[in-house]
Amino acid sequence: MKPANLFVAVPALLLAFSVSVSADAASSPPGNNQAGTAALADTASAVVPAKAAPVEAPAKASPKTPSVKAASSAKDEIRQVQAWINAEAKRKIADDRLEDFSYRWIQLDDDPELELVAKINDSVRLGHFYVLDRRPNGTYALLTEQPWNVPHLDLERWDYNHFDNPNWSTIPSGEEGKVGGKRLFETLSKSGGTGISVYYAHLWYIENGKFVEAWEGTMLETGSVPGGQSFQTIGQYQIVQTGPVPLLYYWKTMRELDPDSGKPLSSSSVQTEVHVFPFENGRFTSAAAAKN
Repeated sequence: MKPANLFVAVPALLLAFSVSVSADAASSPPGNNQAGTAALADTASAVVPAKAAPVEAPAKASPKTPSVKAASSAKDEIRQVQAWINAEAKRKIADDRLEDFSYRWIQLDDDPELELVAKINDSVRLGHFYVLDRRPNGTYALLTEQPWNVPHLDLERWDYNHFDNPNWSTIPSGEEGKVGGKRLFETLSKSGGTGISVYYAHLWYIENGKFVEAWEGTMLETGSVPGGQSFQTIGQYQIVQTGPVPLLYYWKTMRELDPDSGKPLSSSSVQTEVHVFPFENGRFTSAAAAKN
């Protein structure tokens, strides 16, 4: 290609991408591990995903003819997901809040159909999280609605053994992401109020059409009390499955902070606890804490 032609083609390609970018978030069917990003549109016909399919590269739009059809399909799908949620949820998704609404098609259990997770954030600390399961007629039903402000839908973050290329995995095929036979997922949420901000990790799974929360722990909490004192708790966890019973190790460090600099006041103000939670009866059960 001559240099002059190249300079003409590149802006045209960028224009085509900007018009069809929302189509990448929701094709039909969307495939596994794809997220939907909300966009405003008129209500159109339902777009119902079929069985899980391998992820395919989005079709390239012509530089002169943007993929308007694909973009329209994405908007239709967003409206359909909104309708499924609003049919049963207490917290409805308003039309003027679709820009704050996002969702993801994902395999949550062992059946061949994809499930849906979705979220909408109302403010810095308020929001809702939804999980929907596919019905035999192809529509979707609400399994749970949680009052969680969810930063993102990266549900497999906990599983450090996960590889995109299965050839690198040390976990037997079909057992990836499972704990005690349960396909486990993580959702982070942010909460708080006046003078306090908290991030939680929720571990959960779907079994027999039911939502089960297996564990909840504090990841980061910062707060202040009258008088000017400031405190912080930093937490993290790891799941170990090398023994007969899966174990969740959770450790948290608590410290008092200088309200001006945010640094610990002294080493004596730092305290760390370690908790071990065995996975029993479908949940990580409480255990005694070790302190230092």
